[in-house]
Amino acid sequence: MISSRYDMRYRMIQAFKAGGIYNVHKRRDYGDGQIKEVREYPWIERISRTTSALTISFRLPPGYSPESLKQREYVFRQEFGQFAKLVIGDVVHQVVVATPLPSMVPYSYPLVQRVFDKVGGLPVFTGITESGQPITYDMRRNPHLGIVGVTGYGKSSALRVLLCSWLQYFSPEQLRLYLGDLKKTEFQQYHGVSHVEQVAISRMEVVSMLQDVCHLMDSRSMLLGRGGATNIDQYQKRTGKTLPYIVVCIDEVALLAKEKAAHEYLEEIGAIGRALGVFLILSQQRVDSEILGGRLKNNLTVRVAYRMSDALNSRMFLDSDSAAQLSVPGRAIVKEPDRVSEVQTPWLSEEEAEKIIDRYRIADKDVVTTDNHVQEEEIIFGELIS
Repeated sequence: MISSRYDMRYRMIQAFKAGGIYNVHKRRDYGDGQIKEVREYPWIERISRTTSALTISFRLPPGYSPESLKQREYVFRQEFGQFAKLVIGDVVHQVVVATPLPSMVPYSYPLVQRVFDKVGGLPVFTGITESGQPITYDMRRNPHLGIVGVTGYGKSSALRVLLCSWLQYFSPEQLRLYLGDLKKTEFQQYHGVSHVEQVAISRMEVVSMLQDVCHLMDSRSMLLGRGGATNIDQYQKRTGKTLPYIVVCIDEVALLAKEKAAHEYLEEIGAIGRALGVFLILSQQRVDSEILGGRLKNNLTVRVAYRMSDALNSRMFLDSDSAAQLSVPGRAIVKEPDRVSEVQTPWLSEEEAEKIIDRYRIADKDVVTTDNHVQEEEIIFGELIS
């Protein structure tokens, strides 16, 4: 540890030298009496390590401005690598060298469960940051999710993690899923699962499914109005009746580009679904402006980007080039309304996911159909009237 701390101090001084982060004074040398220049470097106060980062704290010499220090942040990345960040304080400043993200994080439902319990509502777990912290949020507050990424970089695993986590966390009475599988390879194994209302595989089936969901929203809107509620949580408090969350998840949504009716239904769900407990997850390989344009794109309050094909696509989706620079499968940029994070999404293989899904599969005769589900909510509405 002593040699390691010595090495860190030496490397910090090298960074100070490379960036010109020092003051220069002139004084007379006691040996030969000549006037010489003397450099006054920052004072390194403390070096600490945790499992997630190395932190080096230091004070600037008197008169050296923090603004000038900020302009030279690049020298710390040159010395300590791309994960080095400069943190400007009031008096003490820090260079924080985060532990690099692992290239693979195994899926763990106990971890997911702990995270979900803390978040509440309809929780989403997107991955682990370089500091080891899980990035999670509640879909009730950030209601619709967009996922984009080229083949082979983690988008499919992300969908498996999300859906399999929900199957284990929620009962079928708490969550209903409408799945659109336009690629015909992503959601076929969910047929007959107790939480799943429908798996649609053709464009026409997906359009019909979206129409059913919009009819369901009309029914819910009347229910809430009759119950004097503005959202389903308030409705439950006032009536004691629980309405399940409804999630519409469509993979390769860009294949609906020519379906005008689909655009209208998706925009309607995106605009008013939140209060009614209806949420969207839209996944595709590239950003298609015909689908993810206008109101619908604006309503995707959370966006998860795996490696994207080029900087233009990354900018269209994230307003930055960062997703085009990703090179590790499972690595993603998560953009929320108040933060942007780089995460490693847990890896869940198809075989492991199948084992989880099988536990929730029921006989075909017991599967609740979309029409029956709509009728159940209409019956509740009728009871309120009577």
